Amino acid sequence: MAELLPRYRVIFNEVRQVSGFNFVPDISFFNRLVNKKKTSDESEPAKRKIQSMEELASELVQVSARYGIFIPDNTIKQWFPESKALGLAVVTIGPELESEVLRLNDKQQVAQSVILDAWGSAFVEGAVKVIDRIIRNEATLLGLMGQKRRSPGYNPWLLKDQMT
Repeated sequence: MAELLPRYRVIFNEVRQVSGFNFVPDISFFNRLVNKKKTSDESEPAKRKIQSMEELASELVQVSARYGIFIPDNTIKQWFPESKALGLAVVTIGPELESEVLRLNDKQQVAQSVILDAWGSAFVEGAVKVIDRIIRNEATLLGLMGQKRRSPGYNPWLLKDQMT
């Protein structure tokens, strides 16, 4: 995977697309999803299954993101009225992992399916953290201060509003 180089010129409302960048899955996110407490509590077969699903996930992941810093329109202003600018990003790990999760589920390999799906979420979260850091760095170049990261479904941005 490639390293993302910093930009020295950032323009409002410019969309940047990046693919194949370096990142690591968010292990704590994975652990929360599967309710994993301590590694010492796991049996050896469980440890091997978790590790094999992580390896499979890393083979299937094809990371890509589109992001930018935008001047908010009236729709965005209704959710974030104090915003001077808004960093927006869409991050994907591609369709391959989800296809494998469905295939495993169809084959009644539910445990593998659930573990692989959790790894997919952890990989997405890891990629999102990299893009969030990039947006924050670029916002700093524009003299802006970053706020808490939000996604559709988190207050005040209701899930139903992501389609407007």
